[in-house]
Amino acid sequence: MKRFVRIQRAAAFVVMLSLIASLASAQDWSWANTATNGFRQLARTVSVPPASEARPLLGPDKHPHAAQVPDFDDLIGRNKAKAILIADAKGLLAESYGFGVSARRTPLGFSMSKSLTALAVGHALCDGSIKTLEDPLEKYVPETTGTSWGRASIHDLLRMSSGAHPTASTGHKFGDPDSVLGRAILEGTMHEAFIDTMKRQDEMYRPSGAVFQYNNLDTTALAMLVTATSGETFESYFARKVWHTSGAASKGAWVVNNRGEVSAYQGFSATPHDWIRLGLYVLEQIEQTETCFGRFLQTATSRQIAAFGASNEYGYQIWVRCGPAIDFCFAGHGGQYLFFNRQHGIVIYQHATNQRLGSEGLRALMPPLIAALPSNR
Repeated sequence: MKRFVRIQRAAAFVVMLSLIASLASAQDWSWANTATNGFRQLARTVSVPPASEARPLLGPDKHPHAAQVPDFDDLIGRNKAKAILIADAKGLLAESYGFGVSARRTPLGFSMSKSLTALAVGHALCDGSIKTLEDPLEKYVPETTGTSWGRASIHDLLRMSSGAHPTASTGHKFGDPDSVLGRAILEGTMHEAFIDTMKRQDEMYRPSGAVFQYNNLDTTALAMLVTATSGETFESYFARKVWHTSGAASKGAWVVNNRGEVSAYQGFSATPHDWIRLGLYVLEQIEQTETCFGRFLQTATSRQIAAFGASNEYGYQIWVRCGPAIDFCFAGHGGQYLFFNRQHGIVIYQHATNQRLGSEGLRALMPPLIAALPSNR
């Protein structure tokens, strides 16, 4: 009898643990574990090799001004985050990871990838292979002729205003990584060329440039532009112009469809430290006002169109004025963020995978962080 009671209690305990686990992850979307831990084994990807010389990145234990931010570690729980890191030019001011996640993971950035695609376009412009952002895409990518994307200027594609179809903030077929297009790519069943998808789905909803309409295929069109103007694959050009110059220490990866085309709107992954290196690279380049790329970044991170989503202002595939003391941000589905403060040279990275987004506490972190830094008092 006692043995039976012990078995009952053990079973009840297991059920209770299962219930707690299910409640704890209730807000996580269906690709949560895959995006954090295993998508490189699931999806088709192309690797981006690390830089020949990695950018040094001091740990918080060695940083001379390691931040003492109240309740920093608590953000992991409040935001249902899996990683939060803070850095300035010297290195990491703070970092914290959730259960089962470490600095060696390679989280998928989802729509933060859009901002990386804009960086590649900026380099193509500064190389001279793009003559002006006012040119229509079809001048460089003839197969887009007759589509919303082909008639749109590069400027309008960068600011998400191709007019191809209604905005995708909730439920549209191109709206999130659980959509038909996103699932097909991640599950390795996307056999159709992106241009064929674009032609089939083009609704020509508005004239190009008329209004902000968040559209994953606007970013896809920009990746096609980079490929056409650079004479090399998108991932190769990105590696040479962005990844290596940022001083990445590990391999990055782009998700590709079954035709080898890069999923530029949601497909890049990197270690948390290399996401930080990308952010620091952007902050350094944006201050180079004498360079073409520095001037491009200044425009890209300033308001180009009224928007709604991560903020109500949008630049070139980059959100602007994302919160108190946050000049601009890269934002992805489920709580992927790079937050930037130019004055103090601070980057905050978060990886999370939940529907609530959980950025409120993170957005509020910048002002006390700045106040906590001795060098900025």
